[in-house]
Amino acid sequence: MLGADSITQLLADLVRARSVNPPGSEDLAAEVLHGFLDAHRVSAAVDYVQPHRPNLIARVGSGPPSVLLTSHLDVVEPGELSRWDRDPFSGDVDGGTLYGRGACDAKGSLAAMAAALVSLAKDPPCEIVLLAVMGEEKGGLGSKHFAAGGMNFDAAVVGEPTQLNIAIGQKGRVGMFLDLVGDVAHPTLASSDVNPVVRLAEVMAFMRDFGDEARDAGLGAFVVLGVSAGQEDVLTPPERCSVRASWWFPPTMDHDAAISMFASRLEDFAGRESVPHEIRFHKGAAAYSMDPAHPLVAAAGQCVQGVLGHPPDVSEFPASCDMYVFGREGIPTIVMGPGDIGLAHSPNESILVDEVVAASRVYVELANALSVG
Repeated sequence: MLGADSITQLLADLVRARSVNPPGSEDLAAEVLHGFLDAHRVSAAVDYVQPHRPNLIARVGSGPPSVLLTSHLDVVEPGELSRWDRDPFSGDVDGGTLYGRGACDAKGSLAAMAAALVSLAKDPPCEIVLLAVMGEEKGGLGSKHFAAGGMNFDAAVVGEPTQLNIAIGQKGRVGMFLDLVGDVAHPTLASSDVNPVVRLAEVMAFMRDFGDEARDAGLGAFVVLGVSAGQEDVLTPPERCSVRASWWFPPTMDHDAAISMFASRLEDFAGRESVPHEIRFHKGAAAYSMDPAHPLVAAAGQCVQGVLGHPPDVSEFPASCDMYVFGREGIPTIVMGPGDIGLAHSPNESILVDEVVAASRVYVELANALSVG
């Protein structure tokens, strides 16, 4: 097994590689990962999906079984820098915690998986493939590109922050783009009925109520992501006020069911309140779930208990990720990685170094366990 210092250094170097999406620049992180693998005599291939935006693939051993370890190279932007206590791309380690954008989402998983692959390469029990993908944060582009080339794996582990608990399903996501429509008029003559910005208050109340209802019914999370209207220094009320939202819905629903439910509620509200509008939807990640009694879940649980000394929780991943891309190909797929998802996408994102090291051991033990059935 690789030591903690080596794994920590890899993770710090990955965090310092500013693979922010958009625009991506995943080649910066892929170069770090490629250099680490090359230094440990593990060959890797780089497949450019777009300019400066590659997937990295490394393979050791031969199957059966064939086990896929996968996570993503890209990270979200750091946001308002004043909210960070340090450089978001410092990779600083303080008191056993490593800080920086992507530390837990999901370069901690990548570092642990790469370290596991290096350890397994010395005497691989089966075929183990490391897939580090671009574009997970916006559209799952890298995983879909890889899947389009054909896949034949017996098990897949998607590295996302679960604190080494096991997720056997994920939420789907539908994006919503709602335009409130008004009339152009001189500001002194425009009534509140034709000013879409004024009508926004009613729409926000509707969306708040819909989100509360969805949460209370166990139907996931509905989140308003942005509002835009008007132009600076223009004294005419805007023709449109645009609202952008997303609904992360559970595996009990699909995109069509989610769209139908929201559209029906919106039409009832808009008709009752006479709110002119236009709506369009975007089908994002699909929901996915697998049998909790599957041998992959049992094997992963035993490995986590062996490393951490206690059994993991088995539940649904609270967000969406690339899990469905592999699951819909018929590959048994779980989400399991180091880090707390509550810190992902947030200022002062961080991860416990010991948890990353433990994750590497779990991935090694899981490959060994699956190789003996």
